[in-house]
Amino acid sequence: MLALRLARTLGVGGLFVLPVTYFFGFCFDYYGIARTAEPAALWLFTLPFLLATTWLGVVLGALFTRRDLPTQVVLISSLPLVFLAGFIWPLELIPTPLNWLAQWVPSTPAIEGFLRLNQMGAEFSQVSRYWWQLWGLALLHGGLACLLLRPGVDVTLINPRPRFVERIRLHQLVTGSDDAVVEFAEILGPGITLVTDSATRIDTATRLVHLRSGGPLAYDYAIYGG
Repeated sequence: MLALRLARTLGVGGLFVLPVTYFFGFCFDYYGIARTAEPAALWLFTLPFLLATTWLGVVLGALFTRRDLPTQVVLISSLPLVFLAGFIWPLELIPTPLNWLAQWVPSTPAIEGFLRLNQMGAEFSQVSRYWWQLWGLALLHGGLACLLLRPGVDVTLINPRPRFVERIRLHQLVTGSDDAVVEFAEILGPGITLVTDSATRIDTATRLVHLRSGGPLAYDYAIYGG
């Protein structure tokens, strides 16, 4: 579980290091945007923001079985979250419940902190509450990610024969030197169930695989191999 979480953190979070460097470096210089914060202070503030957003993304990915839904949720919610951050629309005009909900999203304290730190010349101590809020969100989303990525995945293999035919060894079958088959029980790992049957239909709407024997088999993800 921890290894999976670490791999996703390095993979997803690492992808954002280059855009952040590009934004705070090249874009600020090229477009003449004022930079009052030291690079070390910006990166120190960025660290919990990257962790919180990365683990929030892992949580969203684990909550939805359809891989396109997390992207749709992010796209639909991105513009409202920008307004709820308070620098486009006054916080005083935003309903209190919406303000409260926005505090649970990393972008809200990050925007507040970056604006004060980089554009308004605030000291790091003056944005420390936003920094600690980001660390709190990182711990929250990281803990949820651990719970949602806990072991418990069931893998079911449907095959009409109880033996695996090694096609790369079919020449041995032709020559009579070997039967080129191996029992699935010998090669399947723990937690993998073999169902000796044939799939007649895959119903993607109800997420059911209909078997020739008559009984349906429910699934979250289906991988079809010909």
